[in-house]
Amino acid sequence: MKVPGKLLCIMLVVAITVILAGCLQPLEKKNSDDTKYSGVATFPEVTNSPDLPGSIERNASAENAIIDANNQFAFDLYSNLSRNTETSGRNILFSPLSIASAFALTYEGARTNTGEEIRTVFHFPADDRIRRQGFVGAYADLNRKNTSSPLRTTNALWAEQTYPFLPEYTTTAAKYYGAATRNLDFKNSPEASRAAINA
Repeated sequence: MKVPGKLLCIMLVVAITVILAGCLQPLEKKNSDDTKYSGVATFPEVTNSPDLPGSIERNASAENAIIDANNQFAFDLYSNLSRNTETSGRNILFSPLSIASAFALTYEGARTNTGEEIRTVFHFPADDRIRRQGFVGAYADLNRKNTSSPLRTTNALWAEQTYPFLPEYTTTAAKYYGAATRNLDFKNSPEASRAAINA
């Protein structure tokens, strides 16, 4: 599938912004206006027992759907980048899951044409339950406590304090994507906001 140039640019800018904002360590600092930020949302427990409170039932077919979608997106993006005159013949490194995760969060709030374009480019399942359970399973596998890998993933959402997120969106973001939501004073305290996000 050919990704339109304008959409690809938008995707990369949003993905980089969300990925950078999402790469957080638990934070106990206070910024200049003494607002305290602490911790990040945690990923839900994934289990084979649907009766465990606060857990999400493991769904292997949903996880496979997300793996397949991620692989297809990776091939599409690599193919597009390898044909680009600026990147042709050069080493190309990107994390398709990081980009897809950022856009899965974006997709949860997208509607109409924007939502359909995101879903098509990333090959997301149209069924909300399948998509969400698939991402929960992927995060659970990456963040297993019994693995020797130091890699851990986390997500976060940041917005100007005068622009509140819809409660149903923040609930979905936290429950299925482990994304904490914070509003900062971008307008009046851009430097303090930048420092909080980067920390």
